[in-house]
Amino acid sequence: MARSLGAVLVVLALLTAGCIGADDGAEPLEEQSVTDIPVTEAGQRIISHVAGQALPVPEEARDLVVRVADTGFNGAEPTLGVLSDGTIVTNPFTEGENLLISEDHGQTWEQIGDPVMNPKVNLDPWMWVDEDTDRIYNGPLYVACSWLSWSDDRGESWMANPVAGCGTPAHDHQKITTGPPAPGVETRDYPNVVYYAYNGAFRNVANAPVGPAEYVDGTWVSVSYDGGQTFLNEARVFDQSPCKSGINGPVEVASDGTAYVAHLTCEGVQVGVSEDSGGSWDPVAHITEQGTYAGLIPDPYLATDTADNVYLATPGADGLLYMAASETRARSWSSPVPVT
Repeated sequence: MARSLGAVLVVLALLTAGCIGADDGAEPLEEQSVTDIPVTEAGQRIISHVAGQALPVPEEARDLVVRVADTGFNGAEPTLGVLSDGTIVTNPFTEGENLLISEDHGQTWEQIGDPVMNPKVNLDPWMWVDEDTDRIYNGPLYVACSWLSWSDDRGESWMANPVAGCGTPAHDHQKITTGPPAPGVETRDYPNVVYYAYNGAFRNVANAPVGPAEYVDGTWVSVSYDGGQTFLNEARVFDQSPCKSGINGPVEVASDGTAYVAHLTCEGVQVGVSEDSGGSWDPVAHITEQGTYAGLIPDPYLATDTADNVYLATPGADGLLYMAASETRARSWSSPVPVT
């Protein structure tokens, strides 16, 4: 429970910071490396458990301050991870730049990586920190696959798989995450399962004479049971969608090994479930009450708490961020409520 509420609080705080940052009188970011922005009253709302009720921020978090830190590097579509000791890792966008690490809460940054193991192309950046092991994954896309590299010692040494997640080309919007195996699923060389979710771009070229949406062939997920060395069980979780290219979010894995993935549709968000660590997938829910936002193509994000409840955050048709929750492994959901 605490894990989920903390995540929601951070998301809302960051959204508030983004809204007020331009008009709060702070100096431009290029003139200072770190800016502290207090969270306004509008941002002090969270969602309680699975009831969908808005509640004030807990007393111990009311002095929360959002820190905006300039890494000094180009950061289009960045991902961020935090090691168990608070060390922050993030990924620049420019080709040839390695991951960045900060051991002082964003005050200073340095590059980590290995010239041989580093990805060679970065068309779509992505990195991930496994919160169970502190393993750092870097997996940017080069269309056909991702050049996946990983480190178990904070970036001092690396291993790599240059053909991670390869299926029928080409890929788009890849998301690499990890989670515990489901009961009966065995792993080797690494305790957790690695999930590789992506949009099957350009699989249907021969059958798609109209426009870009017709080229996309749904949401696919490949899995690795050896930490990323090999990927198996590629499966199409969702059919293609004529809206938003059917963009998917990352796979989320509950503590019991149940895996979840979501993608956008014309009406809302579809959620799929795997109870055998990616061996098979079942699209179990289509959440439509909030609609689909037309202003951009966002990721529908899922999260689970320590009780294995599932949470969905996605922009609705009105542009507000909505959250829904499930106590039934995504089979049924609470009514989505706006949280911004």
